Amino acid sequence: MKLYKKLWGLCVMLALVGGEALAYEPGDTISVYTNSFPLIFQRDTVPRKALVRAVGNDFCVISRHSRDVLISDLTAYNDTLFAATITPQNWDPLYYYVKFGDSKCWEHKEIPSEIDTNRSLSVYRIGTSNDLHYHKRIPYIATSHGLIRTGPDFHYVYRVFDIPMVDIAINPLTHDSILSGTEIIAATPNGVYRLLTRGPAVSTPADSERLGDLDGPIYAVAIDPLDTTHVLCGRGDGVYEWNGSSWSLLRETSRVKRILFDGDGNVYVATRSGLYKYNGNQWQEYFSGSVINDVACSGSLVLVGDSSGNAYLSTNSGEEWELWINGFEIYSNLNLRVLSCEITDLTLYVGTNVGVFKWGFADDHWINISDGIIDYIGDDKIDTILASAEDP
Repeated sequence: MKLYKKLWGLCVMLALVGGEALAYEPGDTISVYTNSFPLIFQRDTVPRKALVRAVGNDFCVISRHSRDVLISDLTAYNDTLFAATITPQNWDPLYYYVKFGDSKCWEHKEIPSEIDTNRSLSVYRIGTSNDLHYHKRIPYIATSHGLIRTGPDFHYVYRVFDIPMVDIAINPLTHDSILSGTEIIAATPNGVYRLLTRGPAVSTPADSERLGDLDGPIYAVAIDPLDTTHVLCGRGDGVYEWNGSSWSLLRETSRVKRILFDGDGNVYVATRSGLYKYNGNQWQEYFSGSVINDVACSGSLVLVGDSSGNAYLSTNSGEEWELWINGFEIYSNLNLRVLSCEITDLTLYVGTNVGVFKWGFADDHWINISDGIIDYIGDDKIDTILASAEDP
């Protein structure tokens, strides 16, 4: 990190014109000379248009994109991280991104035009299943155009179920092979569906059945890893439990955003009016009145994010919480919202409307790692603006 700071500082010094910071307001369009971090010793002498995104006392953060990106989901397995994006009306779709290992930049993944004919597809959730044929993890992608499956190399993309869905839960005891398939529970506008994929053939449609007669729309689903027959779903009026033949209301709440089993007998429910924790006997409520968009957990670590730009971390399974926002303040002008959360290898990730942030416990602040998604110019602690031409 120290080397990164020194090299970045060198780039800033090389890019300065006259050594003076220029005064701009958020929303101003400017021209800038930039240095690309992967080509750190090669000066970019071509001025590029950029948008001022946030301004502090001695710093300015700008990007080459004039609009936000909505990171709806973050999913990690091994050293791979997926970021899904929502496509609001009249936006060009960004689909999803993949970050491999220590790569500095995200790789953009497209959805074929035969699936997204009108370029309006939103990706809501990404899950993975073990494929015994490829000996790799296979991504399953819940979208506004149905369930999409891709191979381990991402070269082939097929729709295996055509009803729109906003969430999926994958049975961890099932997998793709020649003799069997992966069980997936899907949250759709028409109710809850159980899907069964058919082996390693990426293009084969999934078998499907509607699970009970609970009316939709369904916004969240979850499978208990301790008992995979135990399924929960969330609607606009609360959390429902499946008993094998029918659904029953488990807890009345506002609209459910996310349901998560922690693997230790607890379940967390993120809603538009707070976070709930259920241990099988009693409910606890946290952050009453806040729109909690997502919750992630790993062991006793629990991370939640809300629409007011706050992240909260618990290190003791939700008994105590700490506001975890150091590093977000530079983006306060952007109306930052935390939309998704993930924890892997003691590293925290959040997806927001201004990109993806990472917090390693060796750090003391959130670091924006959105290279390839949004091209931010400037560091989270930069103390001066990059060299700029006149406002066009």
